[in-house]
Amino acid sequence: MEIKKLVSYPKSYEKKSNKKWPLILFLHGIGERGNNLELLKLHGIPKIIDSNKEF
Repeated sequence: MEIKKLVSYPKSYEKKSNKKWPLILFLHGIGERGNNLELLKLHGIPKIIDSNKEF
């Protein structure tokens, strides 16, 4: 089973840093179900990230 997902990191994120970052999960609605990840970018946090806004 393959699970597709969108993962985004803040611009200031560094993998080797000891800084702790919060995890934000976006639970989409029934209208965004399926295999098309682009549908997730129509609403909420994925839309904000896709428009290049810092959040």
